[in-house]
Order: sequence, then C-alpha cells, then structure tokens
Amino acid sequence: MSGGPPDDAASGPPDTSQHLTKHRAAIRQVEAAIDAFTRGDFDICITLAGAAEGMFERRKGSDLHTGMMSDPRAKEFGVKEVNSNANMIRDWLKHDGLQHPPEIEIAPFEAAVMLVRAMTKLDGWTAKMDAIKPVIYEVIVGEPISTP
Repeated sequence: MSGGPPDDAASGPPDTSQHLTKHRAAIRQVEAAIDAFTRGDFDICITLAGAAEGMFERRKGSDLHTGMMSDPRAKEFGVKEVNSNANMIRDWLKHDGLQHPPEIEIAPFEAAVMLVRAMTKLDGWTAKMDAIKPVIYEVIVGEPISTP
C-alpha cells in the first residue's frame, strides 16, 4: 500500500449521489473486499466482508461455507474456532476496547473465511465472486477444488 492518497484523490468525489439497494451495496462491499484480498490487504477485506455479511445477518448462508468448513482438511481447525477467530478479528478492526490486544496478525485464511461468509448471504454472485471461489476454497481447505 502506498503512504498517501491516489493521484486522483485531489480532485474530490463526483458531484452525484448514489442510489443503492441493500443487495447492491453488499455486492459492492464484497467486490471491494475481493480486491483487497487479492492485494493482501486482509484488514480491509475483513472489514468490508463483515459489513456486507452484517447487512443480512438473519439470512442463512448457502452451503458453500458449510461445505468448505466440513471438508476433512478444514475440519481440523474446528468450525466454531474458525468463526470465533474471524469474529474476533472483525471486532478488533471495528471496536475499541480493553479486551482487544494492541496488535494482531491477520492471515489469508481469516480473510477468506469472512469473504465466503459474506458471499454466501447474497442472492446471486457476480463474475468476480465466481472467479475468486477457487482461490478462497484453496486458502480454506488447503488444496485446489477437484474437478470431475
């Protein structure tokens, strides 16, 4: 990451408003989270994915997260521990508090877990989401998706 704003930041934002649905806003957050993930900006990825997931908290996710986490190679981590750790990192990034350590380390695994959690809450995926699925799977499970 660079230390300052991008070159075009000096021009300011466009002089227009955004009109969004919850679904469209969540899609934009997940796609920006994917961009952050592929850059290695895992803190930004988790923050955006957590926000998108939170927009649909009551909606049950699809089977992708369950399927990945039930794979024998991912099961060794324990689904509760994985989700608890991802939640701790998400909360560390968005809340102040004495219960949080002063520093944390964020691995690709935690960012991938938050991404898949957010993606599974959405009805319909974009091409960017479809494209990142095998990468996320490999990060979580530890090997590429097997194709028949």
